[in-house]
Amino acid sequence: MRLEQTLLLHAIRKAAIVTAALLTLSPMLAAQSVPVRETGLGYTQSAPFELTIGYSYLHANAPAGMCGCFSMNQGIGTFAYNGWRGFGAVADVSGGHVNNVSGTPQSISIINYLAGPRYSWKLGSSRYTPYGEVLAGESAELSNYAYAQSLKGFAFMPGGGVKVRLRAHLGVNVEAGWVHSEIANNANNRQNDIRIATGITFRFAPR
Repeated sequence: MRLEQTLLLHAIRKAAIVTAALLTLSPMLAAQSVPVRETGLGYTQSAPFELTIGYSYLHANAPAGMCGCFSMNQGIGTFAYNGWRGFGAVADVSGGHVNNVSGTPQSISIINYLAGPRYSWKLGSSRYTPYGEVLAGESAELSNYAYAQSLKGFAFMPGGGVKVRLRAHLGVNVEAGWVHSEIANNANNRQNDIRIATGITFRFAPR
């Protein structure tokens, strides 16, 4: 339990640092924004900040070379800023736990905290807004397996999704990504996972 708490606190600290960086950069991006009617591809919103809370499904492979594939249900939270002509930035934190991996007594907890650029395409007056992103950061793993009780390493995730506007400040987000992490696994020290996520998005502007 102490290891799990340490891992969670470490993830929260990293997420807080990334979020603070985004908040620092957002005024500079906002200063270059233009009205919606002039943006063409991409857009600048009257409520440029987005907070998404939801669920993600992770299909993971560990250990490498033997598949050892397993699925994990995760919680996910993202904080995004939509800036100039569709360009923006996003911080993403996801984490979950699974027992009895591949029919063994092994249990694994995984937390990914990532950040990076996002580009959104505004399709006229459509309520649907597709986007692509490339995020990088760190992946942390906690297991009852003696070799990998508490490990972490570099991770990145290219992916994309679609935002669906329900109301002015409320929407739904669906996305998919490939999560590559480099954590010691007694083989090639690489993991390649698939993540599918969905959640409720709240849009707002600073006062």
